[in-house]
Amino acid sequence: MSTRCLGIPGTWRRCLSERSHISWLFEDLQILGKYNYNKAEEKLPNHVHNGMIEICYYDKGSQYFEVNGKQFLVKGGDVFIHYPGEVHGSGGHPEEKGCLYWILIKLDRSIPNNLVKLCNLIIDRKRRHFRGSKDIKRVLEDIYTIAANPEEEDIKRIRIHLEIQQLLLCLLDRIDCQAKEAENERLNKVLQFIDSKLTENPSVSELAREMNQ
Repeated sequence: MSTRCLGIPGTWRRCLSERSHISWLFEDLQILGKYNYNKAEEKLPNHVHNGMIEICYYDKGSQYFEVNGKQFLVKGGDVFIHYPGEVHGSGGHPEEKGCLYWILIKLDRSIPNNLVKLCNLIIDRKRRHFRGSKDIKRVLEDIYTIAANPEEEDIKRIRIHLEIQQLLLCLLDRIDCQAKEAENERLNKVLQFIDSKLTENPSVSELAREMNQ
């Protein structure tokens, strides 16, 4: 079983085993964690993060997540997001062999920074499961490098906040790009349908049905 560590305000600590895990606690960036399992572990029980968004990046392997009774299969390279107040866990499945990063950010409007603004934009997109990119993993690893460097805590926190903002911007870019790709795919499907029905003069309802399939 992996060692799980919780930080205290303004500090961080690292735990190393076959499966490494690092997390810390700030007033807004609540937890940043990582595991690298070389075998399946116990199932993740259902739990809730009230007032916080949890962003997961699954680097390799595959894992079932369950949110509000619905199951999702997350694969290597995928991003998966738990919105505030959602009941979630692994749906009775074990935490599988693989590598996962996760971040919990407190959505407190009284905290004057851009993290909450960016998180709310992500929530508004209503796209919890999508393909990530190499930039996402790079930013996450940069955060770990910053955390390990001996530096004044205030400066370290600023650096980490900048990296987290970069991460959230990367996520927004991926969401918007894939939404546009999906829309273009639907449009191309309709155009192909029209081409195949040129002599039949398809109705508006037929086109709408084809668009929404």
